[in-house]
This record gives sequence, C-alpha cells and structure tokens, in this order.
Amino acid sequence: MDKIRCLLTLGADARATDLNGNTYFHLAARDGRTEVLEAFIGDVDVTSANNDGDTALHLAAKNGHVDAVKLLLQKSKLDARSKYATIIFDTKCLIKRKT
Repeated sequence: MDKIRCLLTLGADARATDLNGNTYFHLAARDGRTEVLEAFIGDVDVTSANNDGDTALHLAAKNGHVDAVKLLLQKSKLDARSKYATIIFDTKCLIKRKT
C-alpha cells in the first residue's frame, strides 16, 4: 500500500489501467487487499468497469473475498436499485455461504 501511495504522491495517474482495463483498485479488489481498498476508496470511482465490464465489487465477489465485498458495499454507498443490483444480490448469497 505504501508503494501505491508513493506512486500517487509522485504524480502517477490513479486511473491508469493495464491491458485489461484494470486499475490498481480493481486489482486490489480481485486479490482481496482490503487495506488498499479502505485507504483509497474515497479517491476512486468504484463504479468504474474494466474491459470485461467488471467493477471492483464484481472482482472481489468473483474471487470469493467476502471481507473486500463487505467493505465495498459499506463504504462505496452503491445503491441496490442501480445496475449493480445483481452483483449485490449474488454477493449477499456468497457472504451467507461463506459465514
């Protein structure tokens, strides 16, 4: 996390993506890095999708990172009535199965 903060301080573009359209925030969600998600959630667009149409929430849920999913749902203020309703519903099922 310190490396990310350092790069951003030095002027790195927080919206920079890899070839698949993933930002560092997408990758942190995919890998379940809750400390990164929590530190930067206020600085990113949590509804931003990669080339496959996946948001950070999708990636966390697909990879079974329940704590990351909970954090994204609590801190991002995503509305369950939005286009993300399906993933939120699926995620709640995932959380029930894991806990």
